[in-house]
Amino acid sequence: MRYCLDVILVVLLVAVSVPEAARAADYVLVVNRDNPVRTLTEQEARLMFLGKKTAWPDGRSVTIVLQDGNKAHSSFVQGVLHRSSQQYDIYWKKALFTGTAIPPRILKGDADVKAFVATTPTAVGYISPETVDGSVRVLEVRQ
Repeated sequence: MRYCLDVILVVLLVAVSVPEAARAADYVLVVNRDNPVRTLTEQEARLMFLGKKTAWPDGRSVTIVLQDGNKAHSSFVQGVLHRSSQQYDIYWKKALFTGTAIPPRILKGDADVKAFVATTPTAVGYISPETVDGSVRVLEVRQ
């Protein structure tokens, strides 16, 4: 009986941990290579992408860059913002309508986000990890 409980516990732990690991591997946050910031907490990233943290530590305005609904977008929105893509879209439509925040720039995919971030010193965006190259720098996101 004890053996069965141990096996069930291990199976449950693996089942719970796999989605988090898979989600974390679907995107990385990237900034311009000249941006002095090296790490963000998950809370700081959440506030930036909700338009509530609008400046970098040096005082420059944060420029948010989103992707147009791919796997990296869905993973980021669910994993960091704790919303569905549809809820996030509605959030920004409300912010625009009420004038409480400036909506982020939305680009087509990883290549467009990388190109924009590489040429915009204040930009932050997310891309698929396999598309990272020397044109941008990956931010470490801590709990």
